[in-house]
Amino acid sequence: ATSDWVNGVYTVNDTNASVAKGNAPQTPLSLLNVGLKVNDTLDSREFDTLDMNAATAVDCSVATDCDARQLAGTLNMRYGRLFTKDVHGPESAELPVPFTTEYWDAAWLTNIDDSCTAIPRSLISFASTAIVLDTDLEDVLGASDGLFDSITATDVMFNNGDAGLLFSASGIPGNFPVDVDLSTLQWLQYDWDESGSLDTDVPTATVTFGSYRGNDRIIYWQEVLN
Repeated sequence: ATSDWVNGVYTVNDTNASVAKGNAPQTPLSLLNVGLKVNDTLDSREFDTLDMNAATAVDCSVATDCDARQLAGTLNMRYGRLFTKDVHGPESAELPVPFTTEYWDAAWLTNIDDSCTAIPRSLISFASTAIVLDTDLEDVLGASDGLFDSITATDVMFNNGDAGLLFSASGIPGNFPVDVDLSTLQWLQYDWDESGSLDTDVPTATVTFGSYRGNDRIIYWQEVLN
């Protein structure tokens, strides 16, 4: 970022600042400290009071190796991903599809604190068609329409970590894919294929109408009676 000094103050406002995401899940960092470190090649002048060293886990004042100035407050950071899943059911009923944001804490949990994620509609596809227009949500298969709990002209919104994706009854059997392009949304990417690098899309969720699982208890009693 570039700016000018005003009355001895240099103000930086950078909305592109980010934290690099690793490939492996990490437990939540609920009290993450952030600091500033000066790299001054002109006169080697530091901040007047150094109180942080991000590379060590001990008190840098005691170790006398402080090299940065800690900013006020802490961050609550979570390692997250977008999650979708294959679903199937009869063509005569509505079919909800898991479409949630999750975070890692010994297991993958729905991020119920997330009511701010927004995914551009142009990055979500039903049956290989981006849902840019409202008509792209309609008649995906037969009479089945795609519905989200909260959707604007440009984005799909999340509430308590859930986009609330639901397809109405299709009336006919068949299936179609639901895909999401996460190329520009790194914080929602995950190494699904365990290749050692983050995948730029979420695994395809296949929505199948005309297929459903029987009741285990009914099958069990049939076996006994036979």
